[in-house]
Amino acid sequence: MTASIFREYVAKYLRPTVARIYELINGKPEGSQPKLLHKVMLTEEHTTKDSWDGPSISRCSVSVGDVPMVSSIPLNSRISFWGATSIPKFTIAYRKKESDIKDLQVAIALGNSEAQVAEMLMRNADLCIKGIEVDKEIIFLRGLSTGVTLIPNENSNGEHICIDFGYKEENTFTVGKRWSEDGAKPLSDLRVVLEDAESVGLRPAVMMISRKAFNLLRSSSEGKQLGASHIGAITTEPSNLPVPSCAILLEALKDELSIDVVIVDSTFRVHAEDGTIQTVRPWEVANVVFLQSNIVGRLVWSDCVEKVFPIGGIEYAYGQQGTLISMYHEVNPFSEVTMAKALAIPVIDCASEVFILETGTVTSGSKKETKAKKERV
Repeated sequence: MTASIFREYVAKYLRPTVARIYELINGKPEGSQPKLLHKVMLTEEHTTKDSWDGPSISRCSVSVGDVPMVSSIPLNSRISFWGATSIPKFTIAYRKKESDIKDLQVAIALGNSEAQVAEMLMRNADLCIKGIEVDKEIIFLRGLSTGVTLIPNENSNGEHICIDFGYKEENTFTVGKRWSEDGAKPLSDLRVVLEDAESVGLRPAVMMISRKAFNLLRSSSEGKQLGASHIGAITTEPSNLPVPSCAILLEALKDELSIDVVIVDSTFRVHAEDGTIQTVRPWEVANVVFLQSNIVGRLVWSDCVEKVFPIGGIEYAYGQQGTLISMYHEVNPFSEVTMAKALAIPVIDCASEVFILETGTVTSGSKKETKAKKERV
């Protein structure tokens, strides 16, 4: 790698471009960017180490293990051993090929403004930075909605590292009827979890629910009755009640259960290992998660090695939480490369205070109680 052939533009525009991209991601000047929950639900923690282990950085019980990349997260089993591993490195790069470089040269020759040329040159910086942030968001939402997540293992081509944040089995509840079935009682199911939490001295303040599960709650008999009661509607035939609007049911739930409701509807398009574009919904759609606070942990990050040992001639810009953006030239193939790197991991604290309701799993009650009943039989 060598200095960019457009170095004068890169030196002038890379840093302000990176700053503007982060402003958009954080939702300051515009509201068109997707809301990334890890940005508001995690505090930041910088570490000088390049590895982490459960006891040293986390106040929760963390265990790790390797699983194949093609495997689903092992939600029904827990990794049983402790371990330490490198803080995962996220790397995203986009390349401007010869044809793209010629387009830039033509724009300069035709007298396009400096700002127009810079905008063409900097487009990939936006893709790189947003890709890094989406990767962190996917890991976070998977972990928060299930207690288990996957992080990339740069030392293996075929495995990810499975992280178990130590959610308690007795704090995971199932339902009498799946919420997707007729006769389901989702409001009653929610009350069971809240009452159990109160019995051990906890009072969840936030309930996170997928859009699909929330709509099942809205269309249920209990959901319709709660919505109607909230606005003072009276009917002698509950089956004739309309489905309440999202706004009305959100208000009704807060009034009835004294809890803030957050609807999670995050969808991302990402590059799969085979190069195809796939749609990812990281939140476990059937799970409702109860939290004591909207701050649930930390984004632990470290600096990339280039901060101490930069490569001569390469232009760098620093983003948030240690993200490093670089632009440089390569001869074979002849191209201009934009790359973003980050060393970071979302860590969920206070796992023992998290409660989960699995709306698609039928047994009714906490999993620990159900398991105990089966063992007695």
